[in-house]
This record gives sequence, structure tokens and C-alpha cells, in this order.
Amino acid sequence: MMSPLEVATRAVQKAASQGAAAEAYIASGNQTTVQVRQGEVEKLSYAGSKGLGVRVLVDGQMGYAYTSDFSEQSVDQTVGAALELAEISDPDPHRVLPDPKPIVDEDLQIFDRSMEETTADNKVAFQKAVEAAALGYDPRIQVAAFNMYLD
Repeated sequence: MMSPLEVATRAVQKAASQGAAAEAYIASGNQTTVQVRQGEVEKLSYAGSKGLGVRVLVDGQMGYAYTSDFSEQSVDQTVGAALELAEISDPDPHRVLPDPKPIVDEDLQIFDRSMEETTADNKVAFQKAVEAAALGYDPRIQVAAFNMYLD
């Protein structure tokens, strides 16, 4: 199984071998949904997702394709789809990729690792506390169900 960096690298190299400039990005994440009503959990769900987006440019023509399958075959098909879409797009001589820049080796502090370590029980307790605070603030506040997405 390829790492996310290997998947993105394969996509860019495959497009380059076909004469295209290309960029690829990997998106992945998890989402916990907690639904509380009157202090009781009505719904608790957890979902994960991942995907590869590929943008190619050939003589100012752009194509884009996306997949959630990181197999070599799927990556190659995704690049192929992006290349096919580029063939039918209108050219723009100003449509080019920016010059590559090195990735900075510093913590940008854009991700809180503690969210990955937070247990479902803690998320439920937090949601119950939010509901109690909202309902306790003013007797006019009534809620059919209190939802929160916690990742």
C-alpha cells in the first residue's frame, strides 16, 4: 500500500510522463457526529474519508479528476481522466502552475493533535454540557435535537 505522499507523487509523475504539468493533493479526515436531546444521546456516528485530487495543464488547457481509491490502477485512471478533460477544455495562455516552492519545516499550528486522542465518551460529555448550558441560559430556548460535528 502506498503512502499518501507516494500516491500524490505517482499521480504527478504519471501526468508528467504524458507531457502535462500537474499538481496533486491528498485530503483525509475523520468526523464524529453527536446528537443529544434532553441529555440523552440520540445519535453517535464516526466516518472517515480520503481522496486524491489531480489537476493537469497542457498548453493552457486544464483537466481535474478526483478519486478515493489509492490503488495504482485508480491513480493512473484518475490522471487519465484529468488528461482527457484537459483535451476538451478551452485553452488559456495564462493558466500555468506556480513555480514549486520548498515545504517549510516548521509547525504551522493548524492542527490540534489532541482532537485525535479525544474519546467518544469525552465528545458525548462535551455535547451534553453544551446542550445543558444552552438550555439553562434562558427558559425560552427549546431544542428538538442538539447536533455537533466534533472533528
